[in-house]
This record gives sequence, C-alpha cells and structure tokens, in this order.
Amino acid sequence: MENTLEIKLPEELRVISEKEAADYCSLSLVHFRRLRHHRKGPRYVQLTERRFGYRFKDLADWIEQRVC
Repeated sequence: MENTLEIKLPEELRVISEKEAADYCSLSLVHFRRLRHHRKGPRYVQLTERRFGYRFKDLADWIEQRVC
C-alpha cells in the first residue's frame, strides 16, 4: 500500500523553477536573475536559501503590467 498525498493546486498557483519562469517570460536566465536581484522582476517564492520559484499568476501579473 502506497501512502502518497496528491494536492491539486489551481494552475495559476503552481510553482515553477526559475529557468521555466525565465522561458515563460521569454528572457534569458541571467537577465531574469538580474531583475530579481534588483527587485524589478516578478514576485517570487524563496524555496530554500538559494532556490527560487515563481507562480504563474505572479508571472502573468508582471507581464500584464508591462503592456503598453
């Protein structure tokens, strides 16, 4: 018997990696990290001391703010 807990989050709340987020925003990973460092990028989730994740909702909101 397997004991696994499967939690279904709405897609907009799912956390993706920094690389996936950069690809989603059509930016290089280096530039995406630079934006985070200067606090000009989308909101992020600090998963560990060195690892960051991003929610689709926050990425979409950040992109929407840049529409001219």
